[in-house]
Amino acid sequence: MLLPVSAIGMLCETNQSSFVMEEKEWYGAKTLYQVQSNIIESPNKLYEERVVILKASSLDNAIAEAEKEASQYASVDSGITYIGYVNVFKIGSDKIHDKTEVFSLMRESRLEANKYIDRYFDTGNERTQ
Repeated sequence: MLLPVSAIGMLCETNQSSFVMEEKEWYGAKTLYQVQSNIIESPNKLYEERVVILKASSLDNAIAEAEKEASQYASVDSGITYIGYVNVFKIGSDKIHDKTEVFSLMRESRLEANKYIDRYFDTGNERTQ
């Protein structure tokens, strides 16, 4: 028996086999980069944080997609290095476009990459969900 698929995420039966279509939802992903700056002479390191939005079928999938996008972003400019930090959160709207950057911040710091993450982004006090 054939049943029409009327909505993504419905369980459908087709010729005695069944499948579930994965519904993709919007997520925001904040990623961090170290930026080489020749403009200002300073002992501080320059960091950029970006937030992009993307569609994914799960939180784990959103993390993987965000890491892939971060690597692609950094590969465009040899002065930018993705430092391996991603923070993903689910967005409640469905009227946005995939991988649109919605936030960016650059900050100077004397800290090395891992200490910078621990100091500003992974303190244990974050509230992202």
